[in-house]
Formats: sequence, C-alpha cells, structure tokens
Amino acid sequence: MPNFFRRFLTAKTARNALIALLVLFAALVLYLNVERSRGLQAWTDYQARAKAAGVWIDFANFTQAPVPDDQNFAAAPILKTLSLTGNGADAAPARDFLKRFDALIPADHVPNGLGDYAHWETAEPVDLKFWRDHWKSADLLAPLQQFDPELSAFADAARRPAAVFPLEGEPATIDLGPLLDNLTHLACLLELRAIAELDQNLPGPAADDATTLLRAAQHYASAPGMTYQMFAVDLQAAALPILWQGLASRRWNDTQLAALDHELATLDLLAATHRAWQFEAAFSTAAFEQVLGGPKVIPDDNGILTGLTDVASRFPRGWLYQTMVGFRRYYDGAILASYDLPHHRIDPAAVASVTKMENDIAASWSPYNYLLKSLAPAHQTLMLVARAQNGLDLARVALALERSRLATGKFPD
Repeated sequence: MPNFFRRFLTAKTARNALIALLVLFAALVLYLNVERSRGLQAWTDYQARAKAAGVWIDFANFTQAPVPDDQNFAAAPILKTLSLTGNGADAAPARDFLKRFDALIPADHVPNGLGDYAHWETAEPVDLKFWRDHWKSADLLAPLQQFDPELSAFADAARRPAAVFPLEGEPATIDLGPLLDNLTHLACLLELRAIAELDQNLPGPAADDATTLLRAAQHYASAPGMTYQMFAVDLQAAALPILWQGLASRRWNDTQLAALDHELATLDLLAATHRAWQFEAAFSTAAFEQVLGGPKVIPDDNGILTGLTDVASRFPRGWLYQTMVGFRRYYDGAILASYDLPHHRIDPAAVASVTKMENDIAASWSPYNYLLKSLAPAHQTLMLVARAQNGLDLARVALALERSRLATGKFPD
C-alpha cells in the first residue's frame, strides 16, 4: 500500500470516519422523521380544512348499484365487440368493421373529437358534393347501408335505461382504447347518415340518429372518471351539426324538436365532469393512503396503484404526505373551484388560475408538486367542457326559437 494511504488509514482516522458516518446516518434518520411529522401534519391539517369547507369527497362516496346486463348500456354486446383487438376469432367483427370503415371514409375525414363534418359555429353545412364524388353515388345513404347492423345495435344499446361502468380500480370489462377509436367511427357514420337523411327529407330517421348520439353521451356522462366524460364530449360533438343542419333546412316538426330538446336537457356536462373530477381526487387520495398502509379499497394489480407503490419505495413517507396535499390542492382548490354550478358555467378567471398553477407545478421540484408533473394539463379539458356545454345550451335556444316560429309563424321579437 502506498505511503500516502498508510498515513491516513490509522485507527484514529478510521474512528473519526465511523463517527462521521454515524452522525450522518443519525441526521438522515432525524431528517426523515421530521419530514414525516411535517408531511403528516400538513395532510391532517389539509383534510380538516377541506372537510370544514365542504370540499372533501371520500372514495367511499362513489358506489354504484348493480344493473342487470340487459339494462346496462356498458354491458351491451356491441361495445364489447368494438373493444376487441388482435388476430383472434373473437376480434374478427371489429377487424371487419374497421376494414369497411377505412375503405369508405378517408383518413383525413375522420374527426378527432374537436372537428365535425359540419361547423355549426360558422354556419358551414356538410359538403355533400365531396361525399357524392368520393363515393360516386348520388344516393348518400346507399354506401352507408353496410353499417346498418352496427348502427342499429348501437342505437339499441343507447336505449337501455342505465349505464354502470367499472370504477377505476375495478376489473375492466372492455378495452377503452380501441373502443374510443371505434366509437369515433360510429359517431362519424351516424352523423353522415343523419345529414344524408335530412338531405333526402327524412327528418324522422335523422332525429333518431341524433338521439342515439345524445343518449350515448348521457350514458358516458353518468360514469365516473374523466376518460368517460371525454367520450361524452366527442359524442355530443357529432350530434350538434345534425341539429343545426335540420334547423337550417327547416326539416324538424314540433314533436321532433321537443324530443330533441328533452335529450339535450338531460345532458349536463358541467355537473357530470364536476363529479368526475371529484372522483379523480378521491381515487388518488385512496391510492396514496393505501400505499401508506391505509384501507385496502383498490386491487393490488391496479396499474395506477402499482406505479404509485413503486414511487413510494423511492420517496420518504413525509414527501408522500406532502404529495397528497399537492394533489388535493390541485383538484379541490383549482380544478373544482373553476366550476360555478349555480350559474351553470366554468369561470374563465378560475381557469386562468389553473393554468398558472400548472405552470408553477412544471417549474417546481417541491414534494408537494413533483408527482403532479405527470398529469395532463387540466385547463385544456376545462375549456373543452365549457365549449361543449355552450354548444348544448345554444342548441336548446335554437330549438326553442324554431318551435316558436312553427307555432306563431315568426321568431320572437
């Protein structure tokens, strides 16, 4: 051993090094205990304040009464069929549906959830000449008839009286990814078919197709979780152009207008998404508490819980308590605070506050905010929901004006 190392590796230096390591270890243990106490106190204090303010929602509040499968929209066979993927025989109907859809509808003419075939906001109708040229058919209903079985099955499903979807943490019965894609395809087909029906002066079938879209949207809006709510937003986005085009061409009679207004009135996206955000907050809280040794309310194989367990193995417990506070502040104090349900609106100033908080979270490395970086920005979803609800409300006004015109021969002054 070189003399340089012999000079330092003495009994005295070894003893001093051991003492230093023990001091560092004791300091680390003290720090972790202090952080745990601080984090636990912060979480306890936040819970008390939230409950006193009436903004606290527990995961236990979200229970669902069972519904027989034949009455449950979520258990409809068409949804199961369209959620299947792969090369197996059970997925053959979904593969065939997608193949026929891709052959009929150009890829650049499949709405992405925000776009539609008609733009009612700017009074732009569907370009029927494009579809006649593309399909080489003057009768636009003829090319769509191949999808009658799927559209009929979907309409039957939408007529079911209830919808009970699995809560986050419960075993899923369908794969939401493929189903979302194929529901977008069904909405495209229903919208195009309804527009073609209006063009051929068939307002009754067109009203039925619009009703199917609105009822399916109602079912998804009744479910917990924001994923389902985005299904509802997409489906209502396909229904509104049908309503506008029927009004613009004055195809609807009073009975049809009243029935369509009833379906619109039943779909309240503000109340539905507010409840869904409450669920997201309650679920995240239950997952954190379970990881920290609290009540076991989520199956161990749940993907979110598994990921959180992995994170918890790398974080001091005190930081996890602080993270729980950060999550609830974000949901309770920012997202949910954006809703002004008594006045039926989302407050733009509050959404701006959500955006600022998200920017602060992105720039922060505090334990309160670190895991929040993994969440998609909520301000964009809030604006999307507000826009969708605005469309629904405007549609009801338009229907009321047309009913008045039909009754009196003119619009109100």
